[in-house]
Amino acid sequence: MWNSSIQLEQWWYRRLHFRCTQEGHLIKVEKEEDTDGESLTHPDLEQKQSVNLLRCPICPETFSKRADLLLSHLRIHTGERPFGCNVCSKTYAHPSQLRVHRRVHTGEKPYTCSYCGKRFNENNQLKVHLRTHTGEKPYGCRQCGKTFRNVGNLRMHERIHTGERPYGCAQCCKRFNSLGDLKTHYRSHTGESAGTTSEAGVSASATLQDMTET
Repeated sequence: MWNSSIQLEQWWYRRLHFRCTQEGHLIKVEKEEDTDGESLTHPDLEQKQSVNLLRCPICPETFSKRADLLLSHLRIHTGERPFGCNVCSKTYAHPSQLRVHRRVHTGEKPYTCSYCGKRFNENNQLKVHLRTHTGEKPYGCRQCGKTFRNVGNLRMHERIHTGERPYGCAQCCKRFNSLGDLKTHYRSHTGESAGTTSEAGVSASATLQDMTET
């Protein structure tokens, strides 16, 4: 749909600006549906913003807060990753992802567990870790009711019910329901010890949700 980030941003600007019919100047709105292709006034906008959501024009995803979240989400569809690390070659769709990544190089771990003092470089990592202390398991399987501390473990468990095996071995074509199982299996071909598995031999046809989940 878009060939460049410039086209994407131009589309986004047009969707989120309209000219007030009372005062004549451009107004930025926070929700794409606030305009509805209409000529709106400030009071119209205030009324519509209270009930509408931002909606992705490609998939069913909706966003209730900032417009930049949708812009970031759209890069999933375009494949653009304009924010690059100046230390290594990794690139990201959003600057916050780059900021988190840079902590791998700096060693910074700004989030500390209040129970045991363990430190993390991402707030989400800390949230999941805290559940080991509280016992909270908010993600439940709809098939059997088993609960999990994080959504990634739930998705891996659900493959037991669906039979899905998205991770394939490049050497022998065996398939697995988790990347960890694939890496363990791959060592049977290479003789590598745990923690040193070569990424070059690991191929995975993971779902978009698995690749983007943090």
